Formats: sequence, C-alpha cells, structure tokens
Amino acid sequence: MKKLLGIVVLSLLLYNAAFSKEKHDSLKKNVGIKSKDTTIKGWKFSSSNKLKELIKEGKIQYVYRVSYKKNGEPVRHGDTSQRFELRSDCTDKDGSDCAKAAESVIRSEVFLNDDFQMKNKSEYWIAWSVYIPKDYVLYHKKTGMGQFHSNQGPMPSLWEFKLFNDDKSSGYQLYNSVTGGTVKSFNACGGSSVVIEKMAGDAKFHWCETKYYKYNLMSLKEFYSYRGKWLDFIVNVKWDQKTIEEGGKGFFKLWINGEQKVNYSGQTMHKARQYGSKYKVTFQYGLYNERAPGSGYTDADISNPIVVYYDELWRVKSCKKLKLERLGYSCDTLGQDGKTEPDIISEKDLNMPSNDSENNVEFIVVVKNKDDPKYLYKVRGKSKVEVEKKALMKCKQTYPDLSGSGDTGCYVHYLSQVAFGQ
Repeated sequence: MKKLLGIVVLSLLLYNAAFSKEKHDSLKKNVGIKSKDTTIKGWKFSSSNKLKELIKEGKIQYVYRVSYKKNGEPVRHGDTSQRFELRSDCTDKDGSDCAKAAESVIRSEVFLNDDFQMKNKSEYWIAWSVYIPKDYVLYHKKTGMGQFHSNQGPMPSLWEFKLFNDDKSSGYQLYNSVTGGTVKSFNACGGSSVVIEKMAGDAKFHWCETKYYKYNLMSLKEFYSYRGKWLDFIVNVKWDQKTIEEGGKGFFKLWINGEQKVNYSGQTMHKARQYGSKYKVTFQYGLYNERAPGSGYTDADISNPIVVYYDELWRVKSCKKLKLERLGYSCDTLGQDGKTEPDIISEKDLNMPSNDSENNVEFIVVVKNKDDPKYLYKVRGKSKVEVEKKALMKCKQTYPDLSGSGDTGCYVHYLSQVAFGQ
C-alpha cells in the first residue's frame, strides 16, 4: 500500500513539474495564437490577471488552450482554433472564480489588449466562429459567449451574446444595454459585489444600464441543432455615443451563418463624457456561466465540464477584407432585413427593495404573442411579480396550450418601472 501511495505522489509531482515548465497557452503572447495563423486577425488578446494568477499557482490548468486540426480537433479554417472549458470547480479557496471575485459566476474568457480597443465614431467589420460540441448541454441558467464592453470599470457592457435556459427565458439572445441609458449606482449594478469596498477599480460607484433591449436570435432547441457544427458571426458596427436625434450615425448589424438577424440604427456606446477619449470599446469572448442550474437540471448536473471552440476572430475596416469566401459566404450575398426593433425591452433590477409599495412606484408590463403579431396586453400595478403574472395569465387564457407542448407563444415584451401616476 505504501509503495502504491509513493507511486501516486511521485506521479503528481512529475505532472506538476512538467506543467510548470510548459507555459500555459493563455499566458503566451496573443494567447498562443501565432501571427501566421488565421485564428486571430486584426487584434490581439490576453487572459485576465486573476486567471493568470490561478494558472501560475497551478490551481487552474484546463480552462483554455490552442487546439489543432492535425490532432483531429474542430477547426473552422486554417490549422488552429481555441478551446474553452469550464467546470464547477473553477474556483479558488477564497471564492474567487477564474476571472473575477464573484461567487455567482464562473468564467474563462480572453480580453482585448488595450492597444486594439475601439474609439467613438470608428467603424469595423468583425467576424468570429463558434463550434458547439455534439454533447454540449446548457446545464446552467445562463452562459455568455462574447461581449462588447466598456473599457472603463464603472461603465457597463454594451452588447452581449447570451444563451439562456430558465423559466423566463430560453434561447440565444443579443442584449443591447446602451439604448436605455445609465444611472449612477452604489451597489455595483445589482451584481454580486453589493458593497462599496468590493467594487472593481478605484471608483466607489458604477454607471449602470437601466434597460435591456433583447433580440431573440434562436431558440434553445435551434441552438442545439447546431451541435457538432460551426456558427459563423459577422458584425458591422459603427460606434457612436450620440443618438440619431442628436446627430449620431451609429449602427449594429449582425449576421449568423449569412442570415441577417439584427439591423439596428442608433446609439451604440454609452454616454461617458467624463472619461473623454479614454472611453473605448473592448471585446472579450469564451465562456461565462452562472452557477445556478437551468430549467430541468440540478447543482449536481452543472459539475459537468462545458466546452466550446472559437476560430477566425477577425476585425477589419471593410467587408471585402474579411475574405468571407474562405467560410463559404460573400459580401454580395449576405442576407438583409434583420430586426430593426428588439423583441423584448425589460427594466434592469438594480437590487430594488422587495417591498415595492413603500417606494411610490409602479410597474408596467406589456405581453405579446409570437404567433399573433397584433396581440398586445398591458398591465400596470404596484408589484412587478404580480403585473407580470397577471399579463401572462391573460395571454395564456386567450391562447391556451391545446397541444400540450407548454408553449402558448406568450412572452413579456416590455417591463418598466415608473413613478406612481406617471
């Protein structure tokens, strides 16, 4: 028995020694992607400081690596791609996750280097591809798969790609967090760090988004239909802090597999004049999971590893320079007629007190039905939970579930908080 134990200990020591000598891919220049590779073009990325610390300490060894076509791994084009993995044990003893100090989420992302951040009034064509393995299951309530974010800590994210599996949302959505504006907050935007002492950076407050303008990109079932395949994303964006009424010329256009999904015109960056030219847009991607389980799953289920691959992350100044032919598309044949308006507009909960009656506020909810574009039902009242429940119940009475599938087509299109009598 002692001999066996000695062999195990020796094996672990040799493994750790080998790992310490071999530099982790996320610690390498441009996260291990060489300049001749087609995997990243037009910008450079690196890991978060927290992830770097955990890797150097030997506590995290699997969250990211470069993958190779020659090894039979998924590659969209060329010779390499990027593999991201998350597990429920992606945590340090003090509760810090792979990339930030928050107990409610775990993440493995790479971040845009400062020199490649995008300025106000700049325009880009951006592309990337995501491979969903055949055994991929969304055990978690939510997984983020890429976001355009403000580079200044107190400012919120701008545009986020999120995959949901919960009782209120299901499917792949694009969040526009810009159009509703921002509000000064001292509770970290309703996030996990609710005390001033835990806020990131030097700021003792945050500018928080007030509303989410959500575009439904595909259902969870449709997303699963792409398991074992690549999803190709193309974004044509002009960054602008001004609205159209103020003379702004911003837009955000999105294509998935050549089909235009979003055709938005308007403000694309938050107004952050206090930061002047220092305020820019950054991009980060990988996996960003909530710890909470999704509908139909338990805490035990979310211990399963989650893996996705990214490839062909390009940023250029024109569609022609994307060289889409390598992916089977062309600029001339990209689809048109994407959504100009969001599917859902919702008020963000900034840790409002639960007793709404003491706040002299009311909530307005608008419910629509995806199968009847003319249907609209609006309710207002003192309780956010009650008005949402009442409106959905009325819709479901109008459109009962006769098939037994559980899908009545009813959904919350708009939920907002207003002053009483407004």
